[in-house]
Amino acid sequence: MKLRASTLVETLVMMIVAGMVFLLVTEGLGMFKRLQGRLIAAMESDGRIREGVYRLESLAESADSMKRAGTGVIVYRNGTEAMLRLSDSVLIYSRDDFVDTIMTGVERLKHAEYDDGPDTLKVTIRKAEKTFTARFGIRQNPQVEYMREINRIENEQ
Repeated sequence: MKLRASTLVETLVMMIVAGMVFLLVTEGLGMFKRLQGRLIAAMESDGRIREGVYRLESLAESADSMKRAGTGVIVYRNGTEAMLRLSDSVLIYSRDDFVDTIMTGVERLKHAEYDDGPDTLKVTIRKAEKTFTARFGIRQNPQVEYMREINRIENEQ
């Protein structure tokens, strides 16, 4: 069996082609890593918004009542008073010495009071060019609800 040898020119051409393929593969891997980093950052941002919405929902469900106070909302729960306020698109919860960031990217915080239904906490969130308004119903204090129902029954008679 006879082996065919390659010339110096053929060897150089093969090395140049292999080098170009190697450069294209490494550049493609770099592009893939950058794309993966952007996707992970976007998913983390969405996760933070989702977590903030869940935390607000839990806060609204566990609150005895809420009322407007200047630029924020006072939250009453189990005999304690806490403050929910908006500062430079950051929603901050503070009680005594405890301060916590609920979420970022918040455009507006509003407490709406209704006579015939539960009060509502409205939070408008902005991400990129999209806005989303989340509404959380605040259950009434059972004593207040009881008195309201008694007054309604007495007024009907």
